[in-house]
Amino acid sequence: MSLLDSWLHPLRAYPRGFVLACFALTAGAIIWTIAKALKWSIYSVAMLVFAGVTGAFALWLWV
Repeated sequence: MSLLDSWLHPLRAYPRGFVLACFALTAGAIIWTIAKALKWSIYSVAMLVFAGVTGAFALWLWV
């Protein structure tokens, strides 16, 4: 078991939709803050990364 897996495993005790919504909201706020600081020039790339990470996290929750 990896360090990340041992950190994420307790999250499975909560409803999947709730965990995913909290993750998406937090990650979205962080990306928005970074993109605003960079004058929105990297916003589209950051959103693609965000979508990929959120999708991977959702798959991890449902497996």
